[in-house]
Amino acid sequence: MAYNGHMMMRKRENMLIDFVGAQDGGLVFFGGVANPVGFGSTVEECALIIAKNGLASEVSGSSSMDFASEYGFESDDDAMFMFRNAIKLSGV
Repeated sequence: MAYNGHMMMRKRENMLIDFVGAQDGGLVFFGGVANPVGFGSTVEECALIIAKNGLASEVSGSSSMDFASEYGFESDDDAMFMFRNAIKLSGV
C-alpha cells in the first residue's frame, strides 16, 4: 500500500491485461487505462506476457488489431492470429 497524503492506493505489480493493440509488427498489452504491461514481437514473447499478467474477463482490442497491415504486420489478420496463438501457448 502506498499513502500519498489524500488516499491509500494499492499498486499491483502484475495487472490483468484488458486491452491489446498492434504496433510495429508486434502486440502491446495494457492493464488498465494507459498502463502498458508489455510488448511482444513473437508469439512466444506475447505468451510470456499473458502468462505473467493474466487476462481480464473481457479484453478489448484497438482498431490497430483490425488494420494490422498498417502497423507492421503482413496482413490484417496476423495480429489476431498472433494474439489467439499466444493465449493458447500461455496456458491461461
